[in-house]
Amino acid sequence: MKIVIDYEVCEAHGRCFENAFEVFDEGPDGKGVAKTAVVSDDDFDIQRAARSAAMMCPMGAISIIEDE
Repeated sequence: MKIVIDYEVCEAHGRCFENAFEVFDEGPDGKGVAKTAVVSDDDFDIQRAARSAAMMCPMGAISIIEDE
């Protein structure tokens, strides 16, 4: 799976890095930054945290792209 953040939509609410700190960091502008853009198929904890952060983002700025 891939994690994509739309920085034009992100308003730096911080929910991603506050709730999924294993996946996201706070960038210098206060917006979330994914620690990795690609999550391996066998890393279920990171996948779950990334999906949860995407659902919690009030702006819908985080997208999860599943592997084909």
